[in-house]
Parts: sequence; structure tokens; C-alpha cells
Amino acid sequence: MSNFDKYNLLLMSKGIRLSALGIREFALKRSDALEGLMLLRQARVPVLGGDVYLCRDLRIEPAYANWHTEQALGEDWHGYLRRSWDATEAYLESFHAIGNAEAIFVLVPAGHVLH
Repeated sequence: MSNFDKYNLLLMSKGIRLSALGIREFALKRSDALEGLMLLRQARVPVLGGDVYLCRDLRIEPAYANWHTEQALGEDWHGYLRRSWDATEAYLESFHAIGNAEAIFVLVPAGHVLH
């Protein structure tokens, strides 16, 4: 099984469906998102960016926060891969929800992802 397949299994087993918001995505708690990022690194799949949602009182709401990483003009593929992973890791580790809300994260890897 490929690491990308393992990433999709992680989404299916630990992902939080956002269908109540009309979104066909899965969000992950911070620790699970970091695990997903590790699998995407091992699969050599760049992370294009992601979105943040908040869990508060059993409700999920948009945090209106996101990040993205595009390949820079003249940047080689390996440099872009590293930068996309590093930017994602830094964002996941530094984002802090306010009050009693828990941040959950949607990662957007390049390529096909199970929805």
C-alpha cells in the first residue's frame, strides 16, 4: 500500500466530515494532520495548502483561515516539495484557536484525494 493510500485511509478513519457545511472534505485534528503530512512527505506529494475550521460546542464552523504554497517561478520541484511540507508543518503547529474551540485542518495535497 502506498503512503498516499495510507493518507486516504487516515482521512477515512480519523477524518471529520464537513458535509454539514456543504463541503465534501475531511478535516483532521492537529496531531492527525501532522501524521497525514508525514505520509504525504513519504509519498513525495506536495501540499498545495489547506483550510482551518473550528469545533466549538459540537458545531463546526469556518475559522476563515487558510494557507497555500505555489511553486515559485524558477523553483525546482524538490525545493517546492520541501517548502510546501515545511510551510504546512509550520502552519499546523503555529495556528491557535481562540477560547474553547479546537482547530481542525483540511490538507489539500496535489493529485486525487478521496472525498
